[in-house]
Amino acid sequence: IKAMLRWYHTLPRRFVISPTTTTTVTNTHQQPLCCYYYNSSCPTTTATCWRMMHTTTTLANSTNTKRHVLVVSEVDDLQDRLQTKLSETTALLPQQSQLEWTFRTTSFKTTNSAQGESEEEALLAKQLVGRAEIILADPGMIAPVIHYANPHTLKWMQSTWAGVDAFLKNPIVTKGVFNESSEYDFILTRLGGVFGMPMAEYVFAHILSRERHLPSLAKSQQAVAYNGTEKGYTYRSLSELTLGVMGVGDIGSAIGKVGKTFGMQVLGLVRDKAVKLREATNNDGTTLPSNSQQQLPCVDAFFNTSELAEFLSECDYVVNTLPSTRETDGLLGGGVLKHMRPSGVFINVGRGGIVSENDILTALDNDWMAGVVLDVYEKEPLPSNSRLWHHPKAVLSPHVAAISMPNQVVDLFTTNLQRYLESTTATTTTATTKPKLLFEVAWHK
Repeated sequence: IKAMLRWYHTLPRRFVISPTTTTTVTNTHQQPLCCYYYNSSCPTTTATCWRMMHTTTTLANSTNTKRHVLVVSEVDDLQDRLQTKLSETTALLPQQSQLEWTFRTTSFKTTNSAQGESEEEALLAKQLVGRAEIILADPGMIAPVIHYANPHTLKWMQSTWAGVDAFLKNPIVTKGVFNESSEYDFILTRLGGVFGMPMAEYVFAHILSRERHLPSLAKSQQAVAYNGTEKGYTYRSLSELTLGVMGVGDIGSAIGKVGKTFGMQVLGLVRDKAVKLREATNNDGTTLPSNSQQQLPCVDAFFNTSELAEFLSECDYVVNTLPSTRETDGLLGGGVLKHMRPSGVFINVGRGGIVSENDILTALDNDWMAGVVLDVYEKEPLPSNSRLWHHPKAVLSPHVAAISMPNQVVDLFTTNLQRYLESTTATTTTATTKPKLLFEVAWHK
């Protein structure tokens, strides 16, 4: 019903579905009421060969030169919000007549032959992905069909997620797109600059809950027990504690900044602390303002990854924000967690691949650290038979520390879209200058 209502509200706009042969039923105002596509592989010409495409919508325009934009996402209300934002962005109005938009709200079921949709969906994916110059997509939804993209047509893909490892580590991508002989050379950008504060809120919600013993207070309330200082209640002030942040990018720096607000000492783990120190100071050695690229003044000291053991031993709370890369996968494995303080707590809001479940359990069972707060896991979703579910030292959440909000996706995408269109001509997809897009991912590495 919700899907039908959203479709109904789009009737004032003109939509045409064009995966293969199409037919459109219109009202008296010549606006399409519903669109069908014809399954050309069907052996007959009966009505069973026609299916209503309620999950795929194409916004057509009247120009002959069309640059196709494919949106494949489950983000709520993304289509309506994007259309509203585009109509309000004056700088994009001259270029909008060049663009043809196709919206897809479900994954392409190209491998589910049991539902009889594999052949049809594959045909649809080949056409929609194959003609796209720009793709805005949830990484997990587009990865299985990205090999249908034309390497000479696809120029830019914007992720709706902060992380793109669900895309980069998909076997179809690693074997069919990003191999050594690949012709693909498109720009890949991630959703960045928006998750810093939500992540910081999540991290400090758990730190404050732990330090102020909120679960214990809740139990006392349920038991109608006035267990105050006379019963031994006490706490540590955050200003007495040291916060270690693994990865000092936009998310890590936001967490560090909140830590400094609480008076914590903040340590940062980076690949090359010499580079970070140069970024954090001017040529004369003075500190950069807090709105500098990485907001690095929130960090009191940097440690290289080669100094990981020393870094862990200095921290009361260790927060991982690192992405999944060859260098970070398994970084906290091999027993390195034994260098944690016995009272220390590990919080993971980065990627689960940095440490295995077995390594976490070993550290907890051997009292190498006091607890863990996990929002990401080595395998997601976390298997129901995992010991972590019932471990008394573990607090778990299902990868919800910071979720993609429609307005955030739309704002960043339209900003990058304007930059992209300004760097390309109206009649060709060849860039006059390489687009300088925000939060570009160096996937070649």
